[in-house]
Amino acid sequence: MKKTILISIIFGLQLACGPNKEESKSDSEPEIVEIRANTKLGDGVQSIQYITNDSITNSWITELTRITKSDNRFKVEKELRPNRHWDYMDTIKTLTYNQSRLTVLSTEGYYGLWTADLKDPEIPLWTNVKIGMNKQQLEKIVRSEILSDKIEIGNTEKTTVFEFEFKEGLLARINIVGFVD
Repeated sequence: MKKTILISIIFGLQLACGPNKEESKSDSEPEIVEIRANTKLGDGVQSIQYITNDSITNSWITELTRITKSDNRFKVEKELRPNRHWDYMDTIKTLTYNQSRLTVLSTEGYYGLWTADLKDPEIPLWTNVKIGMNKQQLEKIVRSEILSDKIEIGNTEKTTVFEFEFKEGLLARINIVGFVD
């Protein structure tokens, strides 16, 4: 009994103290905590592989949101819409660069990526994740075998999904669908 209590206290102290600064990872390379992959049948012969990975999905959304605030290459269009739940206006920003398009929702106290359609290698999704990369490069990043030319990587709840489309072994398009109420 005393041994169990002592082990519980030691474990609790380890959790409370948090990770050692030397052990913490840099922001540019998040630790991939979970990976679950499965394949579902598409409308035609092609199947779509789904990989669940919350940590990498959150990192990618954070990076794209940062880009929408700081990258001055985008042409920006703004539209005001009434908020469905509150008595104020939301701002919908559409950012375009060549063939790429990102849509951001900005409300009182919230700013976040809503959707994106990336087709230009100049707009990276994240470090080394961009149009023109091959499947093997993406496999190393997501630490999962890519079995299809169309894959989806998203969070557990599927509220944010990154759709990757490969043509002739190279990434041709990244479509991002985020959840906004």
